[in-house]
Amino acid sequence: MLDVDQQRKSGHQNPNASHAALVAQYTTQRLLPAVIVKILNIEYENYSVFGKTAADDAIVRETRQAQHHAYIQAEQATATALEQSWRFVETLNSSNVLLLEQINQLIQDVLYAKPVYIGKLRRVLTAAQLETYRASLREPLDPAEVLYADGVPDVLKTYNKKLRDADLVYNKFERLSSKKQTTSTTSIKHDSIKKTYNQSENLYERAVLYLEEMIDVAPIQEQQEILRWLDRDVDFGYDANGRVDPDRRNVGADNVSVPRVKGSRSHHATLNAALPKMSKRLKRQQIVLQELLAAAVALAYVPEQGGKQQDDIEHQNQTLLREKIAQRKTIAQLNAAINPERD
Repeated sequence: MLDVDQQRKSGHQNPNASHAALVAQYTTQRLLPAVIVKILNIEYENYSVFGKTAADDAIVRETRQAQHHAYIQAEQATATALEQSWRFVETLNSSNVLLLEQINQLIQDVLYAKPVYIGKLRRVLTAAQLETYRASLREPLDPAEVLYADGVPDVLKTYNKKLRDADLVYNKFERLSSKKQTTSTTSIKHDSIKKTYNQSENLYERAVLYLEEMIDVAPIQEQQEILRWLDRDVDFGYDANGRVDPDRRNVGADNVSVPRVKGSRSHHATLNAALPKMSKRLKRQQIVLQELLAAAVALAYVPEQGGKQQDDIEHQNQTLLREKIAQRKTIAQLNAAINPERD
């Protein structure tokens, strides 16, 4: 249990506040750094690219772990230090105390991976806060959502199917090549291997021709979208006269030279094929934390104002706090959420 009667030298001293109000306010204070850390960890997991395969992912995560941990610790310390310059509201009426307690509990539920459904949010958020929550779910939190959230273009879904057909035949070729055969079947084995390889090459060529044609006939915007979804820069090597320059052309009809679609797990795909997770569940968890934290801060702390109405200031605090977090700014900038006049 947090000892809210302890003597402190911070600006939180408030002899007129009720014990219940202080408990609720100190709980918000204690939760603030944890919420910031949780949001940063969600962003790191949901929008950072680690590797196109599980093995790549594990390697990259391990190499970045110490750096990420140091960053999180620094941000947590900064958030704690900044909060000490904020002041608690001196008098919270009983309804606001109860509301703050409920918000704090929901924040803790999210931190401990308990589900917080929309019905619970309706009981603690205002109509405006709920609308902001819903709008945030629709809006991108990261550039990756703008680029990739709509999913693979239909053209590339068809291209992927053609690649899978070619890969299946090529995998058969590899199995035949590695399979041990008796001397009496060597000629049969050789013929079978050659036929299978030629078949795979033909399928890769069909896939590349399809991709080339679709890019050629697509409008500029669709061309850009298709090219953005490929794991490498593509140059079919055509000069101004429509002739192919072999030195420029970087697309071939084999398992290594064909472009792969981002998100591909093929070991022939480049590292650029990796996509961030972009989990809707994690995004919702992040936004729930942001909205609950903004609501708790508006209740627990006094905004520093310069002649503006309290309601306007509280709205501004909530908006700034949410934006500072959602835009992945440093924790140091969160101070502006409590001091909007100084932003």
